Amino acid sequence: MIALVEANHYRLGVLVKENLDQMDDASLVNMLEDKVGKDLQWIRVNGAVCGFVVGLVLTVIQMI
Repeated sequence: MIALVEANHYRLGVLVKENLDQMDDASLVNMLEDKVGKDLQWIRVNGAVCGFVVGLVLTVIQMI
């Protein structure tokens, strides 16, 4: 299976490009939001939590 994908890598890229070129901007944005929207939201939440924790640690270090 991997050899088949490697042998037709260029054709797969052309097929994906053709399919994306057929979509208008609004439908492409909607598709991306449907597919990766939840993952992006979790990345935002994790970034906010990590930023909060790092800020607390730096504040405690600065107070010492």
